[in-house]
Amino acid sequence: MKKTAVFLLVLFLRGQNFIWPLRPFTALTSTFYEYRTTHFHSGVDLSTYGKTGLPVRASESGEIFRIFYHWYGFGRAVYIRHPGGFVTVYGHLVRFEDKGLGLERLLKNLQRSTGKKYIGNYYLERPIRVRRGQVIGYSGSMGIGGPHLHFEIRKGEIQPLNPLLFLRAPTGPVVLRSYILEVASPGSFVGLSPTRLYGRLPENRKIPVHGCFRFFLQGYEKCRGRCGIYHLEAYFDGKKVFDLKGDRFQFSRNYTAGWFFNLALSTTKRPYYVIPDFSSPPLCIATGEHTLEIRGTNFYGKTGRAFLRLYHWPSPLSLKGLCCAERWNGQGWERVSGEIPDRGYIRFKTSAGGFSSPWIILYRGESLKSGESVKPLRIEAHVGWEKAVFPRGFLASPLFCQGECFAVTAPGRGNLVSRGFSFKIEDSAPGIRVKMGGEGFPGIAFLRVSTLPPQKVPEELLPISKFYLLTPREALLKSPATVEIRLQEKYRRDIGIYRKFSRKWSFLKPSRSGGWLQVKTKLLGTFVVARDVVPPQIGRIRIRRGIIYVTIRDRGSGVNPEAIRISIGGKGFIPEYDYDAGLAFGRVKVPRGRHLLKVRAEDFAGNSSARSVWVAGK
Repeated sequence: MKKTAVFLLVLFLRGQNFIWPLRPFTALTSTFYEYRTTHFHSGVDLSTYGKTGLPVRASESGEIFRIFYHWYGFGRAVYIRHPGGFVTVYGHLVRFEDKGLGLERLLKNLQRSTGKKYIGNYYLERPIRVRRGQVIGYSGSMGIGGPHLHFEIRKGEIQPLNPLLFLRAPTGPVVLRSYILEVASPGSFVGLSPTRLYGRLPENRKIPVHGCFRFFLQGYEKCRGRCGIYHLEAYFDGKKVFDLKGDRFQFSRNYTAGWFFNLALSTTKRPYYVIPDFSSPPLCIATGEHTLEIRGTNFYGKTGRAFLRLYHWPSPLSLKGLCCAERWNGQGWERVSGEIPDRGYIRFKTSAGGFSSPWIILYRGESLKSGESVKPLRIEAHVGWEKAVFPRGFLASPLFCQGECFAVTAPGRGNLVSRGFSFKIEDSAPGIRVKMGGEGFPGIAFLRVSTLPPQKVPEELLPISKFYLLTPREALLKSPATVEIRLQEKYRRDIGIYRKFSRKWSFLKPSRSGGWLQVKTKLLGTFVVARDVVPPQIGRIRIRRGIIYVTIRDRGSGVNPEAIRISIGGKGFIPEYDYDAGLAFGRVKVPRGRHLLKVRAEDFAGNSSARSVWVAGK
């Protein structure tokens, strides 16, 4: 019955008479339902081969009922309503069509009446009729990303649909590239590692696993670059444990992108799918051998497969497969053979099938033999975290818990495995308050907050608080969390809260509540209060064919596009600003003779800079 309904839906959708908005069709650079940091990609991206100014045509007859203009998001966008309740969207335009539709004149009138350069969304009082194939604008790079055209087909305004349900476009095979196995419960191991195992597909080894884990997959469809996989499935011993298919979704469900993709690991073109997704229990192995099968299918049914063979292996703490042991002699480690000594600090490794555990450190009062179970060194509780007791200067070690805790030395940062996520072990974090909204993220009862040592920030920033880590970093919250950090000095305009997520620092404009700065966020990560002490840098200025181009960049709080001013001969204007390229541009007329051209820029922290050059008109 369900398959019949889907078949009838596809027949209905294919009955719509849409065309591609670029003529001739170019190439897909992104597909529907792809990963984006806080949402799913709601359309497809069409290549313009690095060019701007290509004519963009109405995909079907209808009426323009809405336009959008801002420096973020879609930049310039046109929305057309069609019969049957469908809406098409055309984003990142360099300009609207004006000769026949008058959209640029409409925009200028709105700017004058509102006093704003960037008007955001505007719903036309009198929609403008357009026919299929009529030019409605020209491709560009306004908003996010380089030159390309973003195209959507929606049912109403709240339900995006995959344009390939209506239109044909070449898509390539599915590539299942690399993976990460990550432990998902205390005491679990993957490949004898208590944290993660990294590998590439196809994987020919059998992997020893103890306990519960999740599988993070990096895969894509070949297009002009890398596109998202249309339909991804996973089967564990023949039982389906993951199913993500890109036909349609509701904007209200955008937050579930954080269930299906690991935000802490993913980038736009290299996302990691989470198998099973974070709303489902992890996979667990207690005995025997098992198979994880991955199937990736493009829109036209071409499927790529990969397999992972797993088998149960006792915890490395059992000493099964003991490969080596060493004793601390007060100055260094020395190899021991036979029985493990019954006094002092001992470290050992176990191995199985080509995999080796990290060093496991313990203190014993009795001898141990291969095959015996061990109890690691007892630990002391410390403000809600766990802390190992070692001699001063002996070891700065990560720590893992299985009832009692044991210390592990391994490359990378230490993590405490809890509730299916990895949390870095730190002391308590005074000076910060975090309030979770009513709905958070699957599996999280509360957020973890900890202090970090000083972190590297852009040279434009001067930190004036501690660095605070909010975990789990993988989470995309449905309702924003409120983060408050105590202000240590008198408030100034150039003070803000900055968040580091996926290796990038972002400015979050705070509000004040007493002696605290407050922001709301759906993303976690590292937070700090800092001053932006460097104004924007104004670089090259050039005029070409009546258009002025000015390079303006700021790595602190960021350039404020609404505060850029360009003036010549006493007449000034606010240019457009391409945030990704760091380029301000606008049409300018230089009168005859020499004139002083002035550029003024400001960042979101209020720092300003100016530059003047002499130009000559002909």
